[in-house]
Amino acid sequence: MSPIKSSIEKRLFDREEQQQKSNIKYDIDSALLWTQNIIALIIGTILLSGIVTFLAVLLWRSRQRRLLKTKYEPSESTPFSLVNIKTTKSKEIVLYPMTPKLIQFNSSDINENTYLSTSTTKKFRKKNLLQRRGNNNALTISVNPKLRVLNSPPSDCSSDEYLETATRKLTIDELHQHAQDTCLLYQEFWSTPTNHVDKLRICGVGTKNRYCTIIPNEHSRVKLSELPDDPISSYINANYISSWSNDYQAFIATQGPLSNTIIDFYRMIWQEYVSVIVMITRLFEKNKSKCERYIPDLQANQYGPFYVEVKSINYQNDYEIRRLIIKFENEQREIDHYWYTAWPDHSCPNVVQPLIELVHHVEKSRIDLSKINKRSGPVVVHCSAGIGRTGCFIALSNGIKQLNKEHVVDVLRILCNLRRDRGGMIQTNDQYQFVHQVLSEYARRLQ
Repeated sequence: MSPIKSSIEKRLFDREEQQQKSNIKYDIDSALLWTQNIIALIIGTILLSGIVTFLAVLLWRSRQRRLLKTKYEPSESTPFSLVNIKTTKSKEIVLYPMTPKLIQFNSSDINENTYLSTSTTKKFRKKNLLQRRGNNNALTISVNPKLRVLNSPPSDCSSDEYLETATRKLTIDELHQHAQDTCLLYQEFWSTPTNHVDKLRICGVGTKNRYCTIIPNEHSRVKLSELPDDPISSYINANYISSWSNDYQAFIATQGPLSNTIIDFYRMIWQEYVSVIVMITRLFEKNKSKCERYIPDLQANQYGPFYVEVKSINYQNDYEIRRLIIKFENEQREIDHYWYTAWPDHSCPNVVQPLIELVHHVEKSRIDLSKINKRSGPVVVHCSAGIGRTGCFIALSNGIKQLNKEHVVDVLRILCNLRRDRGGMIQTNDQYQFVHQVLSEYARRLQ
């Protein structure tokens, strides 16, 4: 082989070897770069997942704290239900409210260290009641033996006995203090049996009840005259309510009329010689029907056999007064219709003066119209269900009369009398406290 050829082959070999080394180095660099990228990607993914997980945990815990805060902090406008009762060594009673429903207390079966005033009954039996307002809040009340109801029945008495005998008569000064004692008012309210009726044994009247769980108590039920061939024509969801002076038929508490009970409503007005109607609800509240319109807008309207005409309208603060003329057959009567429209949904009014004025105007109208109509019947009071705001108004009327006459008031006794005639009257603790506050404000004028 010639030297020239050998030199060329050597150069070619060196070049090829150099090229192979270059390719190997390139492969190694590429592999190293990919490895670095993959490691960086894995590390980045792990860090990002950790950050997302950490933020998700923080968000979840923050939401749980808000839910717990909503669940366990008391609200001034929330009515409470004694659904669950737990006692501790410190004699604390924890009330866990659900959708606010009134509870029927029949007899007491609570820890011996627990005091729910003197009406603690033997067994807490939950009653179905109109589903109303509120949220899931909790309330802790410290209860001591010294808060027991004065002149109260023994703790093992029946609901009927409690409603007959429980009392707490307050002087004006005591009323001012009692109205501010939130714990005692909670205790007093929830200790009072609601006296609800499970069911009414009258077939076919279900369509005449606005709320199927609110039924008139039998002994005080208003009974209409029965129409021919209509066995349920005597039924209306209404009860006679006694006054402070034990006038048995001073009031009639009833539900807001339905479209199919308006004629029954006017039959009751006519039969009972009613001269004053107090309406404490709007027709719709939060887009829910609360009462059917049963009075004419301006002029006149026919409701079955009853011809109803608006004679005059007088607008006052928070309520309207209409003088109605009702004609039936060859007779006519005048009726004052008071429509209180300022009661807020799911709470109580902030201003008490218009309600005090309303009580006085209603009493004055009752006296004046008894002279015109030659006879005075009960004052009809209704809201939507006929137990909450209706109970408050009648309680205020009775309390104001007692304060005027005796300069003392027994709101507990008034509550028991109301519930004895119609179950569940004064529906929430907020309403019970509101009654005390209004009476306390009124009593300041008497001092």
